[in-house]
Amino acid sequence: MGIIAILGGDRRQEFLALELKLSGFEILGFGNGVQPASKSLAEALQTARVVLLPVPATRNGIFLSQSGAIDPLPFSAVLEHLRPGTILLGGLLPPEWISEAERRGAVCADYYLEETVQLKNALPTAEGALRLAMQELPVTLFGIRAAVVGYGRIGSLLCEKLIALGAKVGILARSPVALADAELHGAQTGSFGNGIPPFFSDCRVLFNTVPERVLGRSFLSALPQNCILIELASAPGGFDPELAKEKGLRVLPAQGLPGRFYPETAGGILADAVCNILSANGFS
Repeated sequence: MGIIAILGGDRRQEFLALELKLSGFEILGFGNGVQPASKSLAEALQTARVVLLPVPATRNGIFLSQSGAIDPLPFSAVLEHLRPGTILLGGLLPPEWISEAERRGAVCADYYLEETVQLKNALPTAEGALRLAMQELPVTLFGIRAAVVGYGRIGSLLCEKLIALGAKVGILARSPVALADAELHGAQTGSFGNGIPPFFSDCRVLFNTVPERVLGRSFLSALPQNCILIELASAPGGFDPELAKEKGLRVLPAQGLPGRFYPETAGGILADAVCNILSANGFS
C-alpha cells in the first residue's frame, strides 16, 4: 500500500497509527511516539507516499504541533524533503503551508475539515468540557446555572448533557431556530441582539463554542466573579481572556479536548477521515 509517515502531534497520532496499521497501511513515525520510528525526517519522507501532519498542524505558523520534550520540527524542514506527488494531510492547515507544499508538487487536504470529523468530534469535545468543569468547580453541576454560548454541534450536545446532569442551562445564540430548539430541551435562552440575558447574573460556568469575539466588556461584567469561563472555540475565541481576567474571572483554555482526554477515540476519528481521503485519491 505504500508508507505513511506520521509527523509530530500527540497521543492521538499513536492511536491513529494503530488504526491505519489495522487497515493494512505501513507506518513510519517521526517527532512523536509512533512506532516504528524513523531515525531522521529525511528518512521518513524519502519513501513515504503520504505524510500526515497533526491537528492542529501548527500553533505558531512555524513548527509542527508536538507534545512532550521533543525537538521542534519546522515545516520548512518538511518542505525540504517533500517529494512531488506526495499526499500531504493535516488538520487546520495554514493556507500558506498548503500553497508552499503544492508548489513542490504535493497533493494537500485538511482532514480536520471533513464533515464526519466535525460531527464525531462533537461528542468527545462536549464530554471533555463537562469533565473539565467537574474537575475545576467546587460544586456539583446539579442545581447550578451553566451558560453555553453558541448552539451548534457542540453547544447543543452540552445543553442536552448539562440538563441531564441537573444543571439550570442558559443558551446564548443568534439563530431563532437554535433558540427554539434549546427552549424545547428545557433551557433558558438569550439572543445576542437583545442585550445581556438574565441567566448571566448567577452563572457558575460558561462554555463558549463561538470562534469570534461575541462576549464584550458588558457581557463579561455581568458575570459573577466565581464564574469559570471554558473556552472551547478556536482562535480568536469568544472573548478576550485578558479582559476576563481583569474582571476577576477564571479562564480555562480548552481547545483540543478530544486529544487531551480521549486520544484513542480522537485517533480513531482521524483514522477514518484519513482512510476516506486516501480512498478518494486512489491511494492503495
